[in-house]
Formats: sequence, structure tokens, C-alpha cells
Amino acid sequence: MTYIQAARYRSVCRMFAPLYRQITVAALFSGKYYDPEISGVAYADVLDAFKFYVANANGRGFILVGHSQGSTHLIRLIQEEIEADAYLASRMIAAHLIGMSVELPNGAEVGASFASTPPCTFDEETHCFVNYVSFRQTSPPVPGESFFDFGYTDSPDTRATCTHPVDLGGGRLELDAVFSPAQVQPYTDPALNQTITTPFVKLPGLFEGECIEEEGKGSCHHHQWGPRRSAGG
Repeated sequence: MTYIQAARYRSVCRMFAPLYRQITVAALFSGKYYDPEISGVAYADVLDAFKFYVANANGRGFILVGHSQGSTHLIRLIQEEIEADAYLASRMIAAHLIGMSVELPNGAEVGASFASTPPCTFDEETHCFVNYVSFRQTSPPVPGESFFDFGYTDSPDTRATCTHPVDLGGGRLELDAVFSPAQVQPYTDPALNQTITTPFVKLPGLFEGECIEEEGKGSCHHHQWGPRRSAGG
């Protein structure tokens, strides 16, 4: 999964992908995700890896990239380490926190989850974060039906962040759909799939997306639209 999710960063970044002891699926479904002892083990690995990087980075800036459980640990890392240290805050180019909601106060762009780190609002902005949780248009998030607060928050005073992955200020736009052949078969004809020799394939027009906020109280979420059509049939 690290290869599938992070490989495309290699064109612009030196990639460091530390291993950490993730909370297991069994623990997730037994309600232990928020157990401080269990989550503390996973977070300690992430923290150790980050400290090792900082000690050996010779002052380089960094982008934090996480998905789902990894985003949870990076949110904590920003809260406890980066925002508390002016040097680290100045070196954080951005944080891409995907698949886990980051809270913002209603009517404000700073606060709630983070004390001083805002969401990214334009292309060249730094020291900010990108965050969204995606859903099909036909299956929006419903409070109370998920163990996690995906796409909404529990407080009427906050909302879930949504920064559009195509254009930070954009509306409904076509997503740049790129997949590993292991994730999706681009063609309905199995023989054509066997002809693909590249590690990734692009499927133009497969998905559209937009950020939607409902009632202004924590229901801001990113919708994944489609599929409209698939290449090759």
C-alpha cells in the first residue's frame, strides 16, 4: 500500500517511509482504536522515525504524508511536536492528511484540531495542511453509522476540513485518476489488461469530485463521483 499511495511523490520528494506497529484490524473492530496504550505504541514508532529524520536531515524541509490511521498519528505529531517548536513549524512545507477528518471551528480557518496550522488554500502556500475524506455521491457520510467521524465532527461548533485535491479552491472537477493495475483493471477485456507494462495507469474521466459542506456544522466532506466511464470498454 505504501508503494501505491506514495509512489507519485517520488517525482518531487525524497521519500522516507518508516515502518510502525499499526493497530490491527482485530483491535479496530473490537473498539480498541482509541485505547491510549495501543495507539501509544503506534504513535511512538512514528515519533521516533520523525525525530531520526530531523536529526539527520541537515535542515531540509519536509512534507508529512499519511492516510487513515497514519493521518491520525501525524495529526498528533503536528499538535505535540511541530506546533510546539518554531523551528519544526518553519521546516514543515505541508502535511497531507488524507482519510481522517481534521476539525476546524465554524467560521474560522485556524483552531480546533490545530492551534496554528491552517488548511492550504492556494497552490504555493506552505506551512499548511491538505485534508479530505472521500465518499461516493450516492453514499454520503451519516453521523452515527461509522466508528470513525469520517466527513463530519461530533461537535456543533466545528466542521470537517475539505481541501479539494485537484484545485484547492475549485468546485466540481475531474479527478486525475491514476491507479496501480493491482488496484483496478482498466479494461473490461482481460487480455488487454495483460498488455499493460507500466506500474501505473491513468483513467481519464473516471471520477469527478467536489467539496460539500452542509449546514456549516462539521459535515464538510469530499465526494467521489463516478464512475462515468472506463477506458477500453
